[in-house]
Amino acid sequence: MFTFQKNNQDIGYLQTYIVDDLEPYKVEGLSKGIDLFIGDANFLGKGIGPKVINKFINEYIFNDEKILNVCIDPEVRNTRAINAYKKVGFRHSNTAYCNTSNLLTYYMVLKRQDFFVNS
Repeated sequence: MFTFQKNNQDIGYLQTYIVDDLEPYKVEGLSKGIDLFIGDANFLGKGIGPKVINKFINEYIFNDEKILNVCIDPEVRNTRAINAYKKVGFRHSNTAYCNTSNLLTYYMVLKRQDFFVNS
């Protein structure tokens, strides 16, 4: 897990993991998932999430050439997060109920080649 700061204050964290079940994302190849959480509501909607994700993907995920995709799975109702992920380049791949949470989930993928074309 990685924490990030604004003005020397911890405001959120990011974690990454290998995606074991690629079916919901509709992709193939070695993929990592990410989860992002901004804990202080004063920092929501300020453009921090896309900047942090972009830097994190560049430095900690796609620095490994074997990783072909980055996956993220916000709830359908979390439109703020979905819009932030779109700014980074994530694309919608599937909408389905998550097996673990039973929540309607908006599965999104950022392919390696798309990240480096748009960076």
